[in-house]
Amino acid sequence: MSRTAKVALWVLASGAVVSCDASEAGEVPAPDYDAWERDVYPIVLRDCGFPACHGNSDRPYAVYGPNRLRFDPETEADAPPTTAELYQSYQRARSMLVGPDVEESPLLRKVLPGGGHRGVDRLGRSVYPDENDPSYEVLRAWATGELWYGEP
Repeated sequence: MSRTAKVALWVLASGAVVSCDASEAGEVPAPDYDAWERDVYPIVLRDCGFPACHGNSDRPYAVYGPNRLRFDPETEADAPPTTAELYQSYQRARSMLVGPDVEESPLLRKVLPGGGHRGVDRLGRSVYPDENDPSYEVLRAWATGELWYGEP
């Protein structure tokens, strides 16, 4: 069974419920979509969407977009992100926030040193050097609900 299928089965079996308040175990956090589209998506597309990383549809966390993996293979490589790509990338990012504490979720933990991410560069550096990296701060603020543009 593929890794993607295993994650999908786990999410279904856990009975996860979509919610803005993920304080209860098993809920999938639903951070602001407008903030995702405006501020977070460009960061994860730039920092995570490479073919060898999360620009691969076989990965549970995949990022779709221009000059990266396209959700619809018929979409031109350099075309702006489609609605489906933004939505699917958002849903997959949300799936990486599941857990008892969003601050310890894979989306936030794995991109920092010691977080278990294999995505280090040839010099052994993690995606973000520490929690003070401006891109990490945007990602964390979105994931925790501190970055919110939509309606409450």
